[in-house]
Amino acid sequence: MKIRQYWDLSFPRADAQYPRSEADLADELRERFRQSVAAQMVSDVPIGAFLSAGLDSSSIVAMMCKATQQPVRTYTITFPRKYRVGETRSMIRMCPRVWRRQLGCDNQQIVVEPDVAELLPV
Repeated sequence: MKIRQYWDLSFPRADAQYPRSEADLADELRERFRQSVAAQMVSDVPIGAFLSAGLDSSSIVAMMCKATQQPVRTYTITFPRKYRVGETRSMIRMCPRVWRRQLGCDNQQIVVEPDVAELLPV
């Protein structure tokens, strides 16, 4: 094994000037993200997405909903209440409901027991 630097992180000077506004860059980022999600939705079979309470899956599903007229099928994995220590109502179980209401997702919550790996073939 050889340890070596594979990246170079450098920042512009504090007084650097940028030709584009922050709003313009945000618009471009949003459009590139939309295009990326739309490109992944090309399929001849129904598609879906896993939806958690996280920013990443929520953002992807929101863009999927904008890219189609059909309800987006989403799936949320959760555990029985006795295993959800520290979870609040605003977390995993509530977020999919909010997205379903706001975006029209077709969400299914799948409850799994912690020993679900034992169900898999060896």
